[in-house]
Amino acid sequence: MVAIVFALSPLPLRWWDDGLKFIFFERFVFASFVFAIVYYLWYYRTTSLHKSFIFSLRVWLVFYLTLVIHFNLKINVSIWQNILYDAWFHQVDLWMTPISSILESWHPLVDKVFDTAPWYATLFEFCFLGTFLVLSLKSKRGFHLMFCSTIIVLLLGSLGYVLFPAVGPFLYDTPASPHMRAVLSAMYQQYYAYVSSHGQVYSPDYLINGLAAMPSLHIANILIFSFFIYHYIRPLSIVYIPLTVFIFLEATYTKFHYWTDLMVGIPLAGLAIIITYWLYAIYDRALLPTRHHR
Repeated sequence: MVAIVFALSPLPLRWWDDGLKFIFFERFVFASFVFAIVYYLWYYRTTSLHKSFIFSLRVWLVFYLTLVIHFNLKINVSIWQNILYDAWFHQVDLWMTPISSILESWHPLVDKVFDTAPWYATLFEFCFLGTFLVLSLKSKRGFHLMFCSTIIVLLLGSLGYVLFPAVGPFLYDTPASPHMRAVLSAMYQQYYAYVSSHGQVYSPDYLINGLAAMPSLHIANILIFSFFIYHYIRPLSIVYIPLTVFIFLEATYTKFHYWTDLMVGIPLAGLAIIITYWLYAIYDRALLPTRHHR
């Protein structure tokens, strides 16, 4: 319902543009197709292709509409609020400089071979399809819990953008990665044009490239994925643990996130998981009379 409100709202609220159409077609439709086919092939003795596609459509449509809400709040919060908390968060980063230097000491050697920064966003995005898929094949209960936690953390994170708007540490520290220097510069140009014009100067695809640092949903989401993978497909933790460490390190190295964003993203993931288990406990209790009657 909230997504529909955004769809019917006048400028500067937006929910549909060329960039989002592209993502909807190439990522969501493709991901939904792959999800449905693999799900059907795994359960072909107990489910039909029709039911597999209906299930996949429900999953990815809910996820898509959640991102509609998420993106709209993300790009418009700096129009609604005339304050940024970047200076405060940057001060925390300055205090964390000795730790950052140690954790990033390996980067100069690796950077001589190749730039790891592009993998930061790519691996994070693939985690959604990969985690959705493997958990849906292993445990329907585990998938439902993970999916609900993911939706909740995206909505809570959007609220965090509203409460503590911030752009990112690249305002103070130039990223070492040439790739990130180009990416963040382009994103900031779109951000400045949009905010300074109160939403009237809008670049195609800005909806999916909006800048909002606090909290880090990269960290929150990867922790949720790792938590449920550990509980339901523990052997895969050998993949998810180093992936989580990589996302954690790259979040600050790429200058996408402040340390504060990460420190808030961690308990945010825990809160989303707690809320999910609480909701499912209520749901299970509501079903008890029905099950007993049967």
